[in-house]
Amino acid sequence: MLQSENVMGDRLLAALEHMEQGSDGVFDSLDRFLRKKAIKQLASRAGRYCGGGGNWMNDPDAVND
Repeated sequence: MLQSENVMGDRLLAALEHMEQGSDGVFDSLDRFLRKKAIKQLASRAGRYCGGGGNWMNDPDAVND
């Protein structure tokens, strides 16, 4: 659009706003994915350590999982 001779400011602004909304959607999806992954990892650690009497706070391997 920038290279076109018929670029209208309103069209360019609308295109940029549409692009920004799409970008926001991508980041929202990534944030949800990372939150779900973190919850699964915490649940997995809780399952491993709650029943066995281990203390994940003192387990160096738990930090790297």
